[in-house]
Amino acid sequence: MELVGAWQGMLTEGSRQLRVVFRFSIENDKLSALNYRIEEGADPLPVTITRNRSGIRLTIPAVAGVFEGKLTADGNTLSGTYTRLDTTALTLVRSKKDNEWTLPEASEAMKSIPADAHPEFEVTTIKPSRPEEKFAIRLYPGGVLVATSATAADLIRYGFNVHPQQIAGAPGWMDSERYDVTGKPDLDGMPSLPQSKAMVKKLLADRFGLVFHIEKKELSVYTMAVGNGGPKMTPSAQPDGLPSFRTAANGVIATNTTMVEFAQILQANFVDQPVVDRTGLGAAKYAFALKWAVDPSHNNDVDPLPDLFTAFQQQLGLRLQSTKAQADILVIDQIQKPSSN
Repeated sequence: MELVGAWQGMLTEGSRQLRVVFRFSIENDKLSALNYRIEEGADPLPVTITRNRSGIRLTIPAVAGVFEGKLTADGNTLSGTYTRLDTTALTLVRSKKDNEWTLPEASEAMKSIPADAHPEFEVTTIKPSRPEEKFAIRLYPGGVLVATSATAADLIRYGFNVHPQQIAGAPGWMDSERYDVTGKPDLDGMPSLPQSKAMVKKLLADRFGLVFHIEKKELSVYTMAVGNGGPKMTPSAQPDGLPSFRTAANGVIATNTTMVEFAQILQANFVDQPVVDRTGLGAAKYAFALKWAVDPSHNNDVDPLPDLFTAFQQQLGLRLQSTKAQADILVIDQIQKPSSN
């Protein structure tokens, strides 16, 4: 199978269109490949190549993605499917000089804001969201934060890393009025996750007039710990990169992710209690996919998914358990609908 060179295609992930490129080369008489995701502006990701009678399988551990395709008779097209949480069609064509996409330079695309800096949003727009939009908060190259169909409660949960049970005194509109928010930092480069959260906190104070205080309360929480066999997650191929998450109703794909960040995603999107990290894995970053059956009693698949707790053990090598613990409660003293742009 003659694959040496660059192959490119347009990948649909949710509402996003991503240009992806696989660049194949021969090293020590063995075929190797790198994967580029142009819109994400990241360093190229290593690819594991498996061939069989039906075609080729390309696994990208850093983003928990798998492409399975077949080469057409003319040798210029790889047609198949790409799977992360969902499976979608993907066609790769051999790049030619007149149509080859320009690959990002990692040093420019991933320039970071200094860790000791305190960026703020220089330009921010807030407008009512369209009914068909789905909730998401993303950081894009250049540090631009885009939140779609986000409530004030969503922004508070993101900025302060709290579960809905850790918010008190919220007016009714805070969970029903949805906004599209775009913010550009006042410094060049990509903010870290803590920096982006700090910017959202400042936005909540400036545009929503948020005033609050913190109280302590005993709550039911979930704790994450390492299972008996140790973690099964793949160490991140880009530990200096920003964390990235893709969520669906029954799963999450994470890259460049610490367990603290994973706990925050779980409590913000999936579970009915705050989540506390007790894995002891510290600042180590991982890439993994976790899929489970939301309602196992209605799971009629040939290869049924496990419930969330079983999926934790089988797929991640972690334990998820319920217990009681003291937790911070963010009590809202004042909040108002956002000021105009």
